[in-house]
Amino acid sequence: KTDAKRSLATPVVACTVTDTAERISLLRLVVDDVAAAARATGIDLVEGDALSADVELEPADD
Repeated sequence: KTDAKRSLATPVVACTVTDTAERISLLRLVVDDVAAAARATGIDLVEGDALSADVELEPADD
C-alpha cells in the first residue's frame, strides 16, 4: 500500500504469499489476523523456494 502511495485503509482484493513450507505453516496459524489487519478478503498461501507477495488493491476512486 505504501509503495502504491495508497492509504493503509485501502482494501486488498487479492493477495498471494509464497514462501517456504516451514514459514507458510507458521503463517497459516495467524493468516486470518493478518488478512483482517491488511483489510484483505483473503490471503492465498503457496509453498515455494523464496518469499514473495503479489497484492492487488481495490481500484482508486479517481
